[in-house]
Amino acid sequence: MALWDSNYSNTPRRGDERKYGAKHLRELKLRLSERGELEHNFKAGTRPFHKAGLCTVLFIGTTAEIAALSSPTEGCVAYDTELKGLKVYTSGVWTLLDASHSALEGLSEDDHTQYFNLDKAGQIITKDLGLGAGVLINGVDVTTLYSGLNSRFLVNIDMVDLSFAGTEIRRHDGGSFIADGFALNDTIWSSNALNLGPFRITTLTDTVLVVQGTIIDHIASKAVLYKIREGFGEWEGSYSLSTTYGPEEKDCFISCICIAPKLEVFSYSRGVSLRVSATPSFAPAASRATVFANVNAAVWIGVVGPVKAGEYWRCSPTDSSGIGTLTSVSIKRMVIN
Repeated sequence: MALWDSNYSNTPRRGDERKYGAKHLRELKLRLSERGELEHNFKAGTRPFHKAGLCTVLFIGTTAEIAALSSPTEGCVAYDTELKGLKVYTSGVWTLLDASHSALEGLSEDDHTQYFNLDKAGQIITKDLGLGAGVLINGVDVTTLYSGLNSRFLVNIDMVDLSFAGTEIRRHDGGSFIADGFALNDTIWSSNALNLGPFRITTLTDTVLVVQGTIIDHIASKAVLYKIREGFGEWEGSYSLSTTYGPEEKDCFISCICIAPKLEVFSYSRGVSLRVSATPSFAPAASRATVFANVNAAVWIGVVGPVKAGEYWRCSPTDSSGIGTLTSVSIKRMVIN
């Protein structure tokens, strides 16, 4: 029996050419089809002819290697390893397919939930944010807003001249609510005993806060408006009038509630004051909250004000000789958690 050698040079005998030639042609076709079947639907001939994920028809090379390809067919594709993109061959030219971000579809969709969307409600920031110098939020430079203050107090803790009427809180000291760091939708409290809060700011100007919450008219008041960064604790303790306490280990609020006698003449010097100091000698000292008696019959008056960690405090009559005897005095303290 005649056999084909590796170079197909050993031709079968003349009488066996048809027999042996046909056999080896079938074997050759079988081997070609088996090889082709690895990447193509070679035997069945179904379309798509190329097997997805198996057929390596894409040429990968540098810009120069792609340009040197001999007689590429119309519409063939190559990947340029230097330009990091696909090229298509049309009309005798290799063209880099457009992959710019602006050419993508669905750009208006909210597909990237890891990013902060400036026009989407209900988002929660879970990490700290840093701002560059001079960057404003709602017109306020928050990088300097709390300088010199304890971390839990979010607005200054100095008393200012205020009036409470209707739905408005007005200031009369020439200062600015905006510069102090108040913002729309803030929840705030007051050390004015008649208007402790909480209030929610619905309209904001330098000198006027329009708020949601119950306001009792009080046209002459020195009080603190404040926000706090952390939660309230519980009112505790029983403290005495005109007695010094401290230094406090944590930020806290002091409440002094009492009954004041009737005055014949309204006086800004006669009332109750919460005073604080960095030293037990109270030199210097500052008022954190003050309320004044009036010409009505005996009235309930009181103050609520903040005290920072490390400070000393005491509640005292502002004019012990003129205000008369205070009765039903209740002084309590609440630590900020």
